[in-house]
Amino acid sequence: MSGQDIRMPIEAVARHATSVDAAADAVQTAHGAAQQVNLGQEAYGKLCGVVLPAMIGILGGSGVKALEASLNSLRDAAAGLRTAAASAESTDQVSASRSRAVAPRRELPL
Repeated sequence: MSGQDIRMPIEAVARHATSVDAAADAVQTAHGAAQQVNLGQEAYGKLCGVVLPAMIGILGGSGVKALEASLNSLRDAAAGLRTAAASAESTDQVSASRSRAVAPRRELPL
């Protein structure tokens, strides 16, 4: 890749991490709500009260697990974005420092 610039919009990446965190917060709210919902057999009536609660319990448990997995993935993604932005910022600072050390800024007479 010699001769080509690699550009990373560090501020945009950091903002995106914040957006991903906001999405994770929403999923966390849904996950918490899903964990709290538990209807008794009487909520389904006499006809459906035998089979339906068991089926819904199985599906509901899968939904709670899916929300938890999504939450963890979003938190990991946000952390990865923040790490990438910080690493790029650090690399830029080190490169700038090395460039200044090799060729210090000189005042040119005008």
